[in-house]
Parts: sequence; structure tokens; C-alpha cells
Amino acid sequence: MIASPEDDSARLSYEAEEDQVIRAFQPLYEHGQVQIDFTEDGALPGLKRKLRENHYHILYFRGEWRLKIADSSLYFK
Repeated sequence: MIASPEDDSARLSYEAEEDQVIRAFQPLYEHGQVQIDFTEDGALPGLKRKLRENHYHILYFRGEWRLKIADSSLYFK
């Protein structure tokens, strides 16, 4: 998952980040030993959908993300 806050002026290049992940796993991917999925927009609903639809061993997160529930917040970096 690749995500940036909407108000962040130093936005991540989603395409470049995805390319790095694909290149890192290319040999395994070519031999069918790894499946690589990306969320469509880097948002929580897309991540929840992917986790419901698939069984993952690794979740790669790149970026900054804030999850706010009621009066609490959780920050990912």
C-alpha cells in the first residue's frame, strides 16, 4: 500500500513506488512464487477490500497515513 496525506506538499510518486516493489520481486513474480497487489487509491476502504478478498503474508506500506477514530489517532510512517 502506498499512501500520502492529501494535504502533503511532498507527495509520493505512486508509479515509481510501485515500480520499485515490482522490480524487487521480479524473479519471484516471473516464477509464480509471489503475488503483488496494490490498492487503487492508497485509502483505507481499498485496503480493507483487498484484505477481505485475499490472504496475504506480507503487507508493504510506504508513506504517511493517519487513521482517526473518535478522539484517537494512529499515525503510520
